[in-house]
Amino acid sequence: MLALGLATAALAQSDGNVPAGSPLDPSAGRAIQQAPDAPMTPGYTVPNPYSTAQQPLQPFNVSEPAPPGAQGASSDQRDGGLLTKRPPKPGEFEKYVEQLLGRKLPRYGQDLILPSQRDFAAPATATVPPDYVVQPGDVIAIALSGSMQGSVDRTVSTNGTIFLSGVGDIRVAGVRHADLREAVARAIGTQFRGFSVSVTIKQLRGIRVYVTGLANNPGAFTVSSLSTLANAVFQAGGPSSGGSWRGIKLYRNGQEVADFDLYQLMRGGRRVNDVQLQNEDVLFIPPAGEQIAVVGSVQEEAIYEAKPGESIAEMLADAGGPNTLADRSRVLVYHAGDQDMPGPRQMDMAQAASTPARGGDILQILSAGTLTMPIDRQSVLVRIEGEVNRPGNYYVAPNTN
Repeated sequence: MLALGLATAALAQSDGNVPAGSPLDPSAGRAIQQAPDAPMTPGYTVPNPYSTAQQPLQPFNVSEPAPPGAQGASSDQRDGGLLTKRPPKPGEFEKYVEQLLGRKLPRYGQDLILPSQRDFAAPATATVPPDYVVQPGDVIAIALSGSMQGSVDRTVSTNGTIFLSGVGDIRVAGVRHADLREAVARAIGTQFRGFSVSVTIKQLRGIRVYVTGLANNPGAFTVSSLSTLANAVFQAGGPSSGGSWRGIKLYRNGQEVADFDLYQLMRGGRRVNDVQLQNEDVLFIPPAGEQIAVVGSVQEEAIYEAKPGESIAEMLADAGGPNTLADRSRVLVYHAGDQDMPGPRQMDMAQAASTPARGGDILQILSAGTLTMPIDRQSVLVRIEGEVNRPGNYYVAPNTN
């Protein structure tokens, strides 16, 4: 074992303040590894989440510059010289509801899918979390003090290792960020003593993932290593009009590793199963479940997707619940194609909590104090004419003589 301070005895400097013979000496042994070839199609740049020049990430099949004079397809539009997908076209149920209401009622979440290029990637100032797993192409900064002083950057090779002179290869791919310093210090400690080491991830390598199924814009995407399932789904334009918001699957090495409900994130702020992506992950957006329209005095009128077994009360909760002016005692339910009982069915909230929602239902919360109240509680409009002091229209209470 080398004696304490052996490295600092060398006077020759090989790179700034890095002593010759130090494990940080880039001139000894192998040269600093270069980043492995990008796993993407040639011509596409690898995103760097720590670069202030990073542009919003684009899917391969729409990120090519539009040729001069080119006309975009009916579902595309020009945005900053790029062809960008529009929001999904209305589905059949959306058109059906529009016919009944006389106005458009969007699917919940559609306002997140805009023609403008929203950047759903991890921001440049994002902190690398402790659970982040080091991957090939990541740049690791190593700084030594004590018996050895200096700093150097090392890029993780395609074999998952970094090379330090006098130490050799250190396997770091697959190591959690929280455990990275210990792994590097343990390897250096086999040859040197009396040092302190600081290890940080200086730059992250982009990864390639696939968004498939009923996505608004399916394809292969280059995303940051810190991206999660939700980041990739939003970058793909979200689900199409027939795609599900509530059962997005993540497959890794042929195995399902996550089943994500975007409503939990958008409505409840919970990121359960919104796992961090890895290179070559596949996201699959299945067909949408049963759709229910919620209208009237609720916080957000929209078309919502119901999971199997969800009740009418749960669908109202997805709409944010009744608003300030709502009649909270009841809900009107219109069943699509119900021939047995034309018109709405009225039920109280207790009954709504135990009644499963049906695909095609239209749920309406009435507004208190309007003409939609029960007849026995409505005012009556009366017109008084003839030889009276003040002829005209008057509202009077029912049963008034």
